[in-house]
Order: sequence, then structure tokens, then C-alpha cells
Amino acid sequence: MTPEAPPRSTCRLVIGILGGMAVGKSHVSRRVAALGPGRVIDADELAHEALAQLAADGRLAEELGPQYVVDGRPDRPALARDAFADPGLLRRLERLVHPHCVAAIQDGIARHREGRDECPVLVLDVVLLLEVGLDRRCDELWFVEAPGPLREERAKARGLTQAEVARRELGARHPRRARRRSGRVAGARARRRGELP
Repeated sequence: MTPEAPPRSTCRLVIGILGGMAVGKSHVSRRVAALGPGRVIDADELAHEALAQLAADGRLAEELGPQYVVDGRPDRPALARDAFADPGLLRRLERLVHPHCVAAIQDGIARHREGRDECPVLVLDVVLLLEVGLDRRCDELWFVEAPGPLREERAKARGLTQAEVARRELGARHPRRARRRSGRVAGARARRRGELP
């Protein structure tokens, strides 16, 4: 007799991607999703959506100041410049944006677990995955790393200096701690268990 297939819910994998800035997390997320097959939830895209809504309904100007809204749209360069130079402003910005992002990710995971999408694999490309507790919703955690010169090149291409990268990473759990939590290591210096080519 042919064994019964496991319930669909048990086959629906959720993978969380961890790593520092400019290591290639988005690239690895897309690679994993392509192999899955799967889809990616990108927290940066969700944050952009949240900012657009906050600017449109007036909350961004009310909470952070009218200088961050231009023609009803968020002034992202100004926000990025000021927020990462001012920890207090960054915290206020995160308090506005994070609830939308976390709720959307939680909903995406729930839909995935319930089989309401067609992909067997869901990849979470979320910078603060550990900080907001979403690692507990993942079946696997993968850590991405890259050599220093490559990270500098990627950061420069995004208009970031090394100092800005260091400031942004202060808000995230230390990469070494995140690495210890991961079951797989991927990237230009992939090694140990579960390496991704």
C-alpha cells in the first residue's frame, strides 16, 4: 500500500534569513525561494508600504515632523539620513513602522501555514527577525555572511558609508549571536553545516 502523503501543513517550510548589512541577504532569499519553490516576504518592501500610508494619512508629519513629507509622500532620503544619525528619531520611526510590518509578516506566515498560497517554502528577509521574535515562527534560520571588501562594495553601491553600516547594525542583535542561532550558513564564505553553493 502506498504511504499517505503528510498533511499539507507539515510540508510548508518557513525559513528566516539572518546576517549583517550588505552581506547579500536579499540575494540569498531569492535564491532559496527559486529553489523551493517559494516566495519571499521582504520587510523593506513592507516598510516602504507603511511609510507611504503614514505619509498619506498625515501620521508621519504629525509624529515626526512635516519636513519628512513632500507632496503627500515620505521623503525617504531625509528620513534615512536623520534617523540613523539620531537614535531617538530612529526609535520613533520604528514604533510607527514596525507594527505594520510585523502584522503583515505574521499574516503571511499564517496564510502559508494554512495552505492559502501555492508555494511550499516561505522565506523571511527581515533585518530584525530576532529582535521582534519572528525567529520563533521559523522552521529554519539561515545566516548569510560575506567578506569585508565585498560588504564595503555592496554598501557603497547603496550609498552607505562604513560608519552608517555600523550605526544601523547597532540596533540589531550582534551578528555572531545571530550566527549561533542559525542552522545553516550561506554566502561568499559559506562553511560548516548546510552550506549553500
